[in-house]
Amino acid sequence: MGCFSFMCKSCSKPILSTPTPDKVILFLLRKGKVTQKLEGIYDGYGRTIKTDGKVTDWRGKWRNIVKLIYNNDDSDGIAAFHERCYDGIEPISKSKDDPNQGWGE
Repeated sequence: MGCFSFMCKSCSKPILSTPTPDKVILFLLRKGKVTQKLEGIYDGYGRTIKTDGKVTDWRGKWRNIVKLIYNNDDSDGIAAFHERCYDGIEPISKSKDDPNQGWGE
C-alpha cells in the first residue's frame, strides 16, 4: 500500500504525515454521503492512529476504498480535515490530493 495525501477541506493546507503528523478527522464518502469516519493522528496511508498506538482502518476491502479515492467523481473518496479545522458539518466531496505527499509545505 502506498502513501495517500490530502489537503484539508477547511483550510486548504496539507494533512501532514511527517515530520510531525497532524490530528485529523477523515470521512469516507460514497456519492456525497458519509459512510465511515476515522479520527486520530494521520498515518500517511489513509488511516489514523489512536493515542494508544493502534491503527484504525476503514471497514471493507482496501481495494474498494482505493477505487473510491481514485475515481473521477468528487462525491466519492476521502474528505480530510485537521482536527482543529473541522466545523461539525459533514462533507459531500472529497479532498484534493496534496502534491507534496504529506511531507510538509
